[in-house]
Amino acid sequence: MDTPLRPVASTTEPFALDPHHEARTAISPTLGMHQVAWPFMPLVIGDLDEFIDRWATWLAQAANGRLAHPSHMPERNPQGSWRR
Repeated sequence: MDTPLRPVASTTEPFALDPHHEARTAISPTLGMHQVAWPFMPLVIGDLDEFIDRWATWLAQAANGRLAHPSHMPERNPQGSWRR
């Protein structure tokens, strides 16, 4: 997500970043232009039910025109989900 200090409105949040310096600064302890909006979550083969349900729900909502912008950002607390 964009940092709340940045006066930019985005129609897509959260959004993906390519693996380059902007993505690196999103997880750095310094203040950057982007922040992590979801925790990093491991994908475990054989235990993908929550992941599949979440994405299937989002895709169904989008197909029916009911996918809404998140009510707040970050959507889930990402703190501590990656190594520093």
